[in-house]
Amino acid sequence: RKIPSPSGGGKKKWGFTYLTNNPDDFAGLGQDTLRQLMVQYQEGSNETPLHTLARVSQNATVGDIVGRYWARMAYVDIGHPSAQDVFFNQRQTINFANVEASGNGYKPKADRQPRYMGANIIPLTVSGSEVQVKVTSDAEFVATVVVYREGVESSYVTLTNGAATVPVKTGEQVSVVVANAPAEPILYDGFNLSDEVSKGLDYTLEVTGATVQV
Repeated sequence: RKIPSPSGGGKKKWGFTYLTNNPDDFAGLGQDTLRQLMVQYQEGSNETPLHTLARVSQNATVGDIVGRYWARMAYVDIGHPSAQDVFFNQRQTINFANVEASGNGYKPKADRQPRYMGANIIPLTVSGSEVQVKVTSDAEFVATVVVYREGVESSYVTLTNGAATVPVKTGEQVSVVVANAPAEPILYDGFNLSDEVSKGLDYTLEVTGATVQV
């Protein structure tokens, strides 16, 4: 899904903002990232910008970076205050109903399974002092629990072995972000997408201590 922006830009613009501001301190990223993406591109190759990013980054996979980018986009926490203000002003108009109840948990709706390097942002309604989250899938993914509170630095907990337990205080907002973000980028033809790129990520989400908007 696209986050509304003050100037009508979308995911690409905010992706560049994220890479440049580098709020997660990934080695190799920062103010010089966009220049390095141009300098290090293999001229004449069919590689995508993500393949170049894999070389520019020194301590994180492309999946790590994309997964954390989408986690921060849950509340537009990318070092761009005006964009974040617009997001919160327009938040009520955004459809976050990405999943539906399934068994003891949730699964993504068929038309909302995140495609290659996309993500589902899933706000939670917390009922206790901690939230337990478990995500399982046959495919590679990066899932993060985001805890946001106005005026305080947000918390980002990447699931380890598909699970995490996160403490929550009164007044904090919590979301789970599940990204279809394989560690290694995929080569593809933008005019003839392969099944590998087109296929949505199917997963199961289980949550304790909170409910999910469906």
